[in-house]
Amino acid sequence: MVDYQERHLSNGDYHLEEGKIQGEFIGALADQWGLSEKAILKDDPRFRSFAELDISALSGTDLKRPRKSERQAIEFVYSVPKSVSIAAALDGRITEQMTAAVKEELRWFESFACCRDRRGELYNSEAARRTGKMLAAAFVHESSRAKDPDLHMHLLVANVTMDPERNEALAMSYGEMLEMRKTLDYRIHNNLARRLNALGYSVEVAEHGFRLREIPVAIEEIHSIRGREIQTAKELLKEGYTSEQLLAALAGKTLDEKSWLWASAGIRDLLHNIHPGLPPESDEHKIDYQAWFITRRPKEVTSAEELRRKVRDSFRDNGFRMFVAPEMPSEPVVTMELAKVIDQAVQAVFERESIVPTGVLLGEIVRLAPGQASNFEIEAALKDRDEFVRKKIGDHELITTRAIIAEEEAIIGGVKCGMRRKAALMSEAEYETPDELRVTYDGLARLCEDARRKGEEMTSELAALWLQQHEAVNRYVMTSTDQFLNIRGGAGVGKTYFMERLVRVSLDASRPVALVAPYGEQSRVTLRAEAEKATRPDVAQSFRDANTVAWLLNKARFNPQFREFLRGADIYVDEASLLDNQTMLGLVTLARGIDARVIFQGDTQQLQAVGRGQPLAMLERELGFGMHVGRINVTRRQLSIEDKRLSQELSSGDAERFSAAIQKLFQRGSIRRGGIILANRNAAKPVETIVLSSTHRVAEKISEKLHEAYKKARPEVTMAQIAALKPKDLQSAELLSTASYKPGEMIEYQPDGHESVRRAQVLEVTAKGVQVKGQLKGAQELVRFDKVVAVYERTTLERGPGEMLLLTQKIKADGKVYENGSRQTIAAIDGEKMRFDSGLELRLDDGRVRQGDAVTTYKAQGASKTEMIRVEDNRSVLAMANREDLHVAFTRHRANARMFVQDISVLRQVANRSLIKDLTARDLETRKIASFVECIEQALGQAVRFAKAVTKAAKRERERIRELYLRKRRAEARAQARKQSREPEMAM
Repeated sequence: MVDYQERHLSNGDYHLEEGKIQGEFIGALADQWGLSEKAILKDDPRFRSFAELDISALSGTDLKRPRKSERQAIEFVYSVPKSVSIAAALDGRITEQMTAAVKEELRWFESFACCRDRRGELYNSEAARRTGKMLAAAFVHESSRAKDPDLHMHLLVANVTMDPERNEALAMSYGEMLEMRKTLDYRIHNNLARRLNALGYSVEVAEHGFRLREIPVAIEEIHSIRGREIQTAKELLKEGYTSEQLLAALAGKTLDEKSWLWASAGIRDLLHNIHPGLPPESDEHKIDYQAWFITRRPKEVTSAEELRRKVRDSFRDNGFRMFVAPEMPSEPVVTMELAKVIDQAVQAVFERESIVPTGVLLGEIVRLAPGQASNFEIEAALKDRDEFVRKKIGDHELITTRAIIAEEEAIIGGVKCGMRRKAALMSEAEYETPDELRVTYDGLARLCEDARRKGEEMTSELAALWLQQHEAVNRYVMTSTDQFLNIRGGAGVGKTYFMERLVRVSLDASRPVALVAPYGEQSRVTLRAEAEKATRPDVAQSFRDANTVAWLLNKARFNPQFREFLRGADIYVDEASLLDNQTMLGLVTLARGIDARVIFQGDTQQLQAVGRGQPLAMLERELGFGMHVGRINVTRRQLSIEDKRLSQELSSGDAERFSAAIQKLFQRGSIRRGGIILANRNAAKPVETIVLSSTHRVAEKISEKLHEAYKKARPEVTMAQIAALKPKDLQSAELLSTASYKPGEMIEYQPDGHESVRRAQVLEVTAKGVQVKGQLKGAQELVRFDKVVAVYERTTLERGPGEMLLLTQKIKADGKVYENGSRQTIAAIDGEKMRFDSGLELRLDDGRVRQGDAVTTYKAQGASKTEMIRVEDNRSVLAMANREDLHVAFTRHRANARMFVQDISVLRQVANRSLIKDLTARDLETRKIASFVECIEQALGQAVRFAKAVTKAAKRERERIRELYLRKRRAEARAQARKQSREPEMAM
């Protein structure tokens, strides 16, 4: 949003480039009012009326808005990919095609135009309804402020629409249009790519839409000066330099000198004697605007001839063959059938989500096959394929697949069929409360004394409640005849510790036991660590054998002897809330096939699965799975009473209680503004610390800071340059694009006539494939794009003895297995090799490692340390911060927890968001009742508008109908869930 009246709209000089270009009015209102018949010229009185939102002057009739608005318009800007901008400087047809593509898709976009209705009882509401009419002014620019090729269109959408029901001019409600903004870009990209294909250009997939193969990547970088200027400014602002400091450093420089200093980052050489302050307390949007503003030069209008000459010079001066616009249509680079592209998009989109807005799926299809099919053809294909289920819910059309619905049905059906089908470990009549779980005077005294010895504050009331909650769970597991059980408990309440008792009983009943968890961090670190605490060798061995759920399912699938060993077993699944639909279904199917019992334990108030679906939460809602047994909520991890109380509030699932706990963390200084605080690595007894971030990007930055501190503290340690390979997440269509490869990266490819894949370093990217190092020294080989199966981004880590790395693949060496995800401490660097404490040896250029100092919050779920340090910037907070994420972070510690953020206000804004969704894929088929109610509400709303008033009786009737239909389907299950979640408050 921009204040256009002050900056641009008053005179139109910016958009009209001082009269060098012409604009045009578009939209249904422009046609209706005769504004689209003539171009917008400099000093055009119609544009002045547009800027002032003088509706009477624009329409030529006595039309007026009922209420005035401070906003005259909002702006959307569509920019073509950089390669297209460069080609457009030399091929005038492209600008015409871009304009046509944008205008064509704007007709679709206009259908989302809405007006606000604030009459009567709706006065203070945001009620809106579609009008499908807008008035906009469009301007095409061909260059950036840095005079680089930058073909883009400015679209100013006026804050007015016509209500067909009242035939009045009303304010525009931009809500739906803003929500569809990304989809609009996808559609324009696809439309333009299709048109460029028809002109003869070779269109291929790229990270930001698409690119033209006719334009070398190096030429794109040469003409991206404006982007490099802004990027340098953003980096310096985030480091704490102020706009005033940066502008003062450039004082006296010419415009071209300033541009070069920004683009090359040479401005840093001018800042040696200027010290930055603290990182700014402002969000990303403000920093983006600051960076744009301080690098902004006066608009210099570049003629088409100047732009053409500049581009031609760049080709000639850098040794590239001169660009020639194609005259004959060529075959699209991506030759995959539309059906296969849709399949790819479905796989990519639904890998982590069970339901998405339809526009998201459409955007992924367009991204993977730009221009291969029209938007109409893609939409028609989605409608024709009966595998999809679509439903309008609220303002969004959501989509899922029948396969995902069947997946959810199978999970629910499998768990349901397992109810009362398995022999209990003991009958209710035989069950007696174990002595260690009895609430007795001696037992409470012993528990409080044990707590005191480890520094934990514990009252007899808390101890009694903890024993009672664990005894209820123990009775449930011992006496249940269900095949699937669900133990619910918050973070640090002793679920993993309590598992030792349950495993002991399972072994005593002669049942095989398997302990698993979703991630290697939980299974191979947290669970295996419990082996040392076990009092019996057989129980300890069960914990030492703990592994991932994926390992269990794969081994049971391919090893008949192991599958037979599991027959009748008790399978314990730790951190079960992290299971996705596919993994949960695999466990349920396996258990049904081998008559095994599965005991899930986890907390659906913590982080949910990375993959699609939230099956444990779905089972709790649909079946009341394990909800008849109270949730354990007395933490034993946090040592102080105050931290115990905060942990309970954070894990309560209640928004108000969570917000109050976060506010307490702010007040006590546990959440503060600042940079990276390091654990003291030089202390005789280093503090046991877990360093967290919500994203790999920030975790890698933290890791580098930790390394720099380590290197400074230990100058005698010899450091080595260690290769780390990070796989790129690419679909098959992307592997066919030159934009997916860079020299220096590694690829895996399938040689002709060979079953196994090879790995090689990319030397050069050509139109026919990638040139790589051959098998023989000095040899080279051309690998076709369709032979590549994976691409790895290559980075280098400087590390030395005493520092940690993390394995990214399972490695078998010298008869031992080193698990994927396991942390390895470097013991020594010897020439071109490194040796770890575990005995594993790897070459420095092996690549199967990454940094191991800092972990993401997801990988930390289940971990426990004395101290937790978490670091976030505004970008990661805005993207990832939510109730469950903060709950996990602030329950990892025993004694101390600190979080450092770039801007506390940004964290406050997003802290209470929740990842937990009540909607499942099945709901898209079972919301007929809700749809019927929505129709009733619309009818009632229309009656209200016609009658101008609503009686109290009508209001009550509307609410009664709404409650009747919306809550009828699952009222009992949800009521039971709410009832069971109201557990006793912690006694203090």
